Amino acid sequence: EYTYLADEDIYEKGDFAWAPAGRENKKKIVRVTDVAYLQPEEAPFPLEKTKKLIRRLPPEDYEEVCRGLERLLRCLKSRAKAMESN
Repeated sequence: EYTYLADEDIYEKGDFAWAPAGRENKKKIVRVTDVAYLQPEEAPFPLEKTKKLIRRLPPEDYEEVCRGLERLLRCLKSRAKAMESN
């Protein structure tokens, strides 16, 4: 679980969002597990070291991403099976 800053008050628990992740800050889909309104001195990490959410991912966009990943997974499984039979 990670803490992110948000520039907009549009995120709710259960939402999905694009966010920088890892040392390379690769763009990943994350799920919002909690929303807290804190003063800077209450933040769990220094603000200058806390990453910001890039943008909210609407449910229909998230579903589209999932469908694309499911198609990719089916393709990879099919290719792996074909390679095993050779």
